[in-house]
Amino acid sequence: MHLSTDITIKGNTMNIEGVAPEDNPYFSIYGVNANGYISGLNIEDNTISVKGNAPYSYGIQLGSYGAASNPENIFISNNAIDVSVEDCMAEAIYLDNPNNAVVEANNVTVSNTGDYCAYGIQIGDSAQYVYYEAGYEGALTSAKNVLIKDNFFAITSDFMVYGITVLDFGVSGYDEDMAEWDLSMPACYQFDLNTTIANNTVVANSKKGVIGIGGQTYNMTVVGNDITAIGTSAEDMTTGDALRNHTSALCVQYNAGSSDDDYFIVVKDNKVTTNVLPDEINSEDYLEYVTFENNVVYALVDEDNYDQFFDESGNYISDFENIALDDLSDKA
Repeated sequence: MHLSTDITIKGNTMNIEGVAPEDNPYFSIYGVNANGYISGLNIEDNTISVKGNAPYSYGIQLGSYGAASNPENIFISNNAIDVSVEDCMAEAIYLDNPNNAVVEANNVTVSNTGDYCAYGIQIGDSAQYVYYEAGYEGALTSAKNVLIKDNFFAITSDFMVYGITVLDFGVSGYDEDMAEWDLSMPACYQFDLNTTIANNTVVANSKKGVIGIGGQTYNMTVVGNDITAIGTSAEDMTTGDALRNHTSALCVQYNAGSSDDDYFIVVKDNKVTTNVLPDEINSEDYLEYVTFENNVVYALVDEDNYDQFFDESGNYISDFENIALDDLSDKA
């Protein structure tokens, strides 16, 4: 889809079966894939099923690396998306550098096997990278004005789960101060991003690493979400994602400490149920820019961490105020 305006994709049933070719490790399949100049795209009321073992399996993908312009005025609503694949990367929704996008009231399930990442939705930022290429003359900017609300995400993986994640560096053109040194550098932190993640339910269940909601960004509001994040350990993993491997329900990687202006991230009024870190920030030096406020955390007690909460007689020994019990039938 190129040079497209005012397009509606509505009420369709899509069943995609991917087969991995022997000679192409980057082969991808999509329910909906839109690239080029896109302004005014509505994706509504569709049922999308993606199965098989194609190396990269997507429900919806908009935008691509090195695009000349941003997908803009995007509305993705009330779709049922299921990406259930084997031994490959699985991602329900990927939006690269969207401007003015709403993702609302979708029902998303994702599962995969093997040492591959599984994603609910990611907002990507290839703008930062294309401006490293000398001579790039496109008008691409990073994502801005993105609202993700009232969705349900259930993601399961043997490896690394990313529930709702954002990569956004606020790029708009080249850094002119670097031109005298003959260096092609992106100009970052150029505008308010206005990213909001609100009232979503995220169930992220991994046998290793997990991020329920997270971002490598500098301007974002995360409010009123219900997050369940289950994982074990993310040590000795290589994911290939800029967010890297973590085990936390809410993961903030603030990246504008060197900006001339002050930008802020607010994470508040969320419910968190987890057996890993309830929240995480990349450095305490950034706490003046990042607020964690009024988040209610329930420690998920399972067979692996039972002894941290109860003694041999079943008496509660933890200082944690709220707990949620997993299947403890073996402890009965």
